[in-house]
Amino acid sequence: MNFTDEQVTRIREWAQQTSNLSDLQTQINATYNLHLTYIEVRFLLDDLGLELKKVESKPIANTNVEQEGELIEEGGSGFSVTVDPVTKPGTLINGQVVFSDGQKATWHLDEMGRLGLKPQQLGYRPSQEDLVRFQEEVQKHLTHLSQRNTLGL
Repeated sequence: MNFTDEQVTRIREWAQQTSNLSDLQTQINATYNLHLTYIEVRFLLDDLGLELKKVESKPIANTNVEQEGELIEEGGSGFSVTVDPVTKPGTLINGQVVFSDGQKATWHLDEMGRLGLKPQQLGYRPSQEDLVRFQEEVQKHLTHLSQRNTLGL
């Protein structure tokens, strides 16, 4: 797809204003009456040398605070759950998680509805609090995807 200089300028502005690729995809498709897929928008950003707005998390001393879907803890270590843009075969959704202690794992939800977790460190077990938070975050992502599908996005 070839965009005019004016369109590229608008896409550049939108990319600087959002940290969510799905939102950018929706904006491009709605404005230009297109049907670009998520991965096509990702490639478009790469082709144009653009990056989405960076979301900065600020460490808060001596407390745990939820901020924009992340658990910020003393010392700046944060809890986060991300969804991979490309779904692995045999899964409905998959991604990465960083637990509050800094340990990382990959995760997936298979076609039978089973949630799987594979830590990078062999034998690692996250805390019960982290497991609950992880499950809540995955549920938020699933709800978001479900709403998008219902809306035809």
